[in-house]
Amino acid sequence: NNTSVTSMEDLSGNGYTATLNNFSLDGSSSAWVSPAGLDFDGGSDYVELPQGLTDSFNDFTFEAWVYWKGGKHWQRIFDFGSDYNENMFFTPRASGDVIRFAITTSGALSEQRVSSTDTMPKNQWVHLALVLDGDSGHIYQDGVKIASNSILLNPSALALSASNWLGKSHYEADLNFFGQMKDVRIWNTARTASEIQTNMNSSLQGTETGLYAFYPFASNSPSDTVLTDQTGNGRDGMLKNFALDGSSSNWVSDYPAAIASWPNCSPYQTEITKPSAGVISFSNPSLHVEAKVTSQ
Repeated sequence: NNTSVTSMEDLSGNGYTATLNNFSLDGSSSAWVSPAGLDFDGGSDYVELPQGLTDSFNDFTFEAWVYWKGGKHWQRIFDFGSDYNENMFFTPRASGDVIRFAITTSGALSEQRVSSTDTMPKNQWVHLALVLDGDSGHIYQDGVKIASNSILLNPSALALSASNWLGKSHYEADLNFFGQMKDVRIWNTARTASEIQTNMNSSLQGTETGLYAFYPFASNSPSDTVLTDQTGNGRDGMLKNFALDGSSSNWVSDYPAAIASWPNCSPYQTEITKPSAGVISFSNPSLHVEAKVTSQ
């Protein structure tokens, strides 16, 4: 949490501390950076991913960290397809106020669906995963399976997916996504519950088996309009209609809120407000901090 730190602590307790070498530790490069995300204003913001992105898939996994701010039904986390007659989508609020995935090759009346029984949490980061595994579909929230159903269609059953979007629906009447996203992972394999749980809080290299596209949402510049695919396969996305100015409709950074405790003392809970420079440091070496990343 301190930009002048020159070591990386091994949190396993085994003492394998790493040392930073030759970093300037000043500015936006060769320095510590905050985890990034992208804020969608619920108006016209969306991200356009490449055509045909998942057209060859039989099994499929979509993962993302999502901070939904609420709003009307049928907003999209993603919507991949050619139009509303042939598409698959993932929404934080379907009819009945449930999380839903649906896929169809002949319109809404023929949709195959998997829906949760609970509502999507608002104003907090939630890890969501959608898995198509053979003839079944599953939704996971924070690593826990919350819904399953028979899904006989797979992405390869769709015609050429000319319009693959994050945050936008193929139905013109649906509102765009209102909230934030980060760390979108698209796999051409069916990830297991164990794999999702083990890796959802971990950084990826981009070379993992089955990882087809990986978007950490890390911007090199506030004016970036490219969502870079970190697999090296060039499946970059393009930001559409983002203002890229201010705290909404823009790239965002995360800052920690902390719960601190001392041995033989009752836990003390406090929220730490983001400082102007985005740096939080603690001078007491005996202080134990458990940090949860939240958006400010």
